[in-house]
Amino acid sequence: MFDITWLGVPLLIVGFSYLMLASRSSWLLKDRRPAMSAGDDPREYSLEMLVEQGSPLAGRTIEQAGLRGLHGLFLMEIDRAGHVLTAVEPTERLETGDRLVFVGIVESVVELQKIRGLRPATDQVFQLDGPRSERTLVEAVVSNSCPLVGRTIRAGQFRSTYDAVIIAVARNGERLRKKIGDIVLQPGDTLLLEASPRFLNRQRTNRDFYLVSEVAGAKTPRHDLAWIACTILAAMVTAATLELVPMVTAAMMAATAMVAAGCIGPNEARRSIEWETLLLIAASFGLARAIDKTGLAELIAQSTIGAAGDRPYLVLAAIYLVTMLFTETMSNNAAAVLI
Repeated sequence: MFDITWLGVPLLIVGFSYLMLASRSSWLLKDRRPAMSAGDDPREYSLEMLVEQGSPLAGRTIEQAGLRGLHGLFLMEIDRAGHVLTAVEPTERLETGDRLVFVGIVESVVELQKIRGLRPATDQVFQLDGPRSERTLVEAVVSNSCPLVGRTIRAGQFRSTYDAVIIAVARNGERLRKKIGDIVLQPGDTLLLEASPRFLNRQRTNRDFYLVSEVAGAKTPRHDLAWIACTILAAMVTAATLELVPMVTAAMMAATAMVAAGCIGPNEARRSIEWETLLLIAASFGLARAIDKTGLAELIAQSTIGAAGDRPYLVLAAIYLVTMLFTETMSNNAAAVLI
């Protein structure tokens, strides 16, 4: 199992070193993201994020924390113990308890929610039922008939009324400079909400909102369970490496342990299964078997070895080439069965 370790480990070190260097260098890794086109969503949300107690971001500069590298997101100001810092420099160091006011598009807001050590500045998120990992982000457009129109978010008691928390607000491309709780709701405002999946079913037909839709890929990661996931992964690799159990068994046991430990929910685990991919793999095995039975695989192998002669490195290169061709025409699984 470790026959190619002498080659793989140096390549791993070189590749990892390059990625670390390129990720921190603007001249090695250019920003090739296109500018916003006319077809993109122009809505800019205003939101507040809080640097939590014990956050790994505390003591880092804005640039070191990665808060300047998010596409379509702008750090407008920092509220530090009542003292507002505007025109924030990249070298400004974050402190515990800082309230960061951002303006950005919804995709950037979603990425911001996943940064460890940051959470929405409102304490209302902790008063919702269920853990945050089971909640989702929802966009809702306020209608004329909404009873909270003309009232501030804080005075309207939005959480008590709808069992959801407003974490960001967008208004016709206008850059809102007030704190979330002080914003007066108007018809047409787009609210970014943190809510349970039940919110969608309850509010889709509610006349208080023109439109209610779920934001894709907005699940909040469970950073507190990262060490459990890493431990399970290490145990799976160790068990398979030492041949204590077959790789398939080790993978199944690891997946079961992930669900049991709460790293992933049962529903999310079920949705993660790509049935189309499984069907493709099964069909590829049949295709590989047919090529083997008809003698085509043997013919290709003999032709490849015959062309390479008795030069082992050339034979190895030819095997790699044939495997690549099989992978492109069938699948990598079928190619592995044939080779």
